[in-house]
Amino acid sequence: MVKEKTKRQYIDVNVPRDWGKYLEEALENPEIRIRLEGEGFRLKPSSLGVWIIKQWLIDNTDYRFQYINASGKSTIIYDRKLRRKAEIFLREKEKDMWCDLCESNDCVHIRFVLRKVNDVRRVAEKLASEGWNIPEV
Repeated sequence: MVKEKTKRQYIDVNVPRDWGKYLEEALENPEIRIRLEGEGFRLKPSSLGVWIIKQWLIDNTDYRFQYINASGKSTIIYDRKLRRKAEIFLREKEKDMWCDLCESNDCVHIRFVLRKVNDVRRVAEKLASEGWNIPEV
């Protein structure tokens, strides 16, 4: 019987051992301690490392946004950086999109929603090209 390899829940990230003293130093900082504890992290180097990576991802990737829901003419996403929901509306009269959080028709939230719409469209087109019965997107 062949043993199936299961995917692990976590990936490993290693840092040089001599960075440990700097991680410990950071953990002594009251502001960092408050932020870690406030976000449910433990006060240990590995948790600090995960928190640092999470902050970097929020600042530099689409991990910042979490899709919540789309219905009718609006899409709701959660912005992890601002810790707030943004609702993106299709405005027929103005022929544009509107973000209620930024009060703008051109912002990071709208650009994220448009990227995701394009991703969905590409998947639908690929499936349709392979003979799947896909409604028009």
